[in-house]
Amino acid sequence: MAESQGRTLSDAYRELTEELAEQQRKVMAHDQWLSEQVNAAFEKLNAGNSEFIPHEDAKTQMEARKMKIRNKTGK
Repeated sequence: MAESQGRTLSDAYRELTEELAEQQRKVMAHDQWLSEQVNAAFEKLNAGNSEFIPHEDAKTQMEARKMKIRNKTGK
């Protein structure tokens, strides 16, 4: 199939390898960001600077955010 598209099999493998490597870099970057966010949250908690929101209040706030996004996107 690669040859029918004017590429050698080696070219196709190289492209696939590059795509997979880029996907892996994105996953690793996201994992790093998520770890930093979790660590920052625990540091805030340990320092006594956390604000706890009751579940019902959090649900209400989240629903308002979702509605705002839906209104912007027209969905």
